[in-house]
Formats: sequence, structure tokens, C-alpha cells
Amino acid sequence: MASRSEDEPRSATEADTRATGTRARGARSASSQGAGARPARAKTAGGSAAGTRRKRPAAATQVLDATDGILRGLMGAGTQGAPRSGAKRTVMHYVRQLPAYVRLLVGLAADRRVTKLDKLLVLGAVAYIVAPLDWIPDFIPFLGEVDDVYLLVLALQRLVSNAGRAVVLDHWQGDPTELADLNLRQALAAAAFFLPQKIRRRLKLLGRV
Repeated sequence: MASRSEDEPRSATEADTRATGTRARGARSASSQGAGARPARAKTAGGSAAGTRRKRPAAATQVLDATDGILRGLMGAGTQGAPRSGAKRTVMHYVRQLPAYVRLLVGLAADRRVTKLDKLLVLGAVAYIVAPLDWIPDFIPFLGEVDDVYLLVLALQRLVSNAGRAVVLDHWQGDPTELADLNLRQALAAAAFFLPQKIRRRLKLLGRV
């Protein structure tokens, strides 16, 4: 009987030890699972946030896509680099002179030696050049001003032909050689280099009012 009573406390102690060990293993397992789940959630959240940052607003994407399309259509991947570079320099020269040419057109619009029909052309060209939104919007660098140069040269060629070079030079404060026939033809060809045929046709119609 004494031996049995001594075994009972020992059995109880062993049971308590096993229970304590089981609880400790369970706690460690739960802790390891929780620790593994948190980084996974953080990674998922981080990936979602990164994806959100990379995603552009729909309106901005449409503007960029439209701009890329215009650039691809106007510049043409198959064109040679040297002719395009020379044409761009010629166009940029006239782009820098646009304010002076607009003053020239305004002066010619008030000149009595210019016919009413040609004055309509002059006023239409001025309105097109100063308008920020036309067939190629002006917010597109360089390309947005190519159509302005093209229409400007068309108007100048018509005014030189109809009103006379002397009348045009009376209102021009720059280098007279810039209004020479050869230089105007070169400027027109340089601007046409970057313009789609459809836009060239439309601008020629404006120049034949």
C-alpha cells in the first residue's frame, strides 16, 4: 500500500510534465505559424502597393498613347537620320521666328494693297498659328509647331505671288533672303517631311481660300 501511494504522486508529476511539454510545443507551433503568416501578408500588401504605384491613371495613359501614336506616325521609323536632322533644323529656324512672322501677317492684313481674299487667308493663318489646339496640338514638342510652319509658308508664298515681294518686304523686319522663293520652298519641303499626307492636304485647302 505504501508503494502504491508513492507511485501516485510520481504518475501525477509525469502527467503534469507531459501536459506542460505539449502546451509548450503547441505555443511554439502557433508562434512559428503566426510569424510565417505575417511576412506573407506584408509581402502581399507590398506587392499590391507597388502594383498600385506602377499603374497610371487612365487619362494620362490615353494622352501618352495618343502622343506616342502621333510621334510614330509623323517621324517614321524607316526615314533616314541625316535628311530628318536637316529638315528639323530648317523647321526649328522658322519656329523660332514665328512671332516675327505673325507680326508680318498682321501687318499685311491691314495693307490696302492686299486683296480681301488674301486678307482672309492671312487672318485664317494667324488664327491657326496662335491657337493651341489644332490638327497637331501645340503641347507636343516640335511636332506641334510643324503644321504652323507649313501653313505659314503657304500663306507667304501666296502673298508674295499675289501682292508682290515688295509689299511683303515692307512689313518684314528680318533678313530679306528668308522670303526668297528658294528658301520658302526649302522650308515648305522641310515641314512636309514631318507631316502626314492627310494633314498636308487639309492645310493646302486652307491656303487656297
